[in-house]
Amino acid sequence: MESDRALRVGGRKVAYTAVGKADGDASAVVIFIHGRGTTRASGASDLIHGGNFNRVKNLMMRSDGVYISADFSDFGRRGTAEMKALVLDQAARSPGAPVVLACGSWGGKICWRLLYDGDTAPLIKGVLFLDSDMNGDFVARAARLPPGQRPAISISNSMEDWVLGYKSQLAFFKRMKSEVPDYPIRFVLFDEGTHGISLRMTDWRDVLNWMFAADARP
Repeated sequence: MESDRALRVGGRKVAYTAVGKADGDASAVVIFIHGRGTTRASGASDLIHGGNFNRVKNLMMRSDGVYISADFSDFGRRGTAEMKALVLDQAARSPGAPVVLACGSWGGKICWRLLYDGDTAPLIKGVLFLDSDMNGDFVARAARLPPGQRPAISISNSMEDWVLGYKSQLAFFKRMKSEVPDYPIRFVLFDEGTHGISLRMTDWRDVLNWMFAADARP
């Protein structure tokens, strides 16, 4: 079942759309963090992006999980605090459920901060960077993370993305494979499509199954 909900964070109302077991007992939690110029509607629509978000909604429903597409105030500290509160709320409702962040374009800025946050980082099982920028400082951090505490990272973009480009992502991926060879990370490069194509082309079943199996926690 799909519903529009809200979470109070610091006196502000954070609206989000939820599909599946948002009240608790979810097998997994997938949270979409949209990019600049859009809203949670981008990740909740059954029609745009080739209907690809309808696929992840159905996938989470059928697997007793929860899928969430959220609004937030900005791409800075306030928005990060709001998404942190949402992650912690869902983790408390479904203790032990793996949390996956799907980060569209500028939404990646928030996801990187959550990967560095001491409260949320241990809860995050995987992150999809969908046409998002990379954080090169994470390579050194990744090298210090023991097996079982490494969030799987999926990076995707298009060769024809003239907004962000893919070369910085490819360089990050190659550096990770070189310096932390056993880290669970993969890079998908589409040969056509402009910025945002990952929202349409991502195979949710494939990437989520890979993340849930990768670097299994003890």
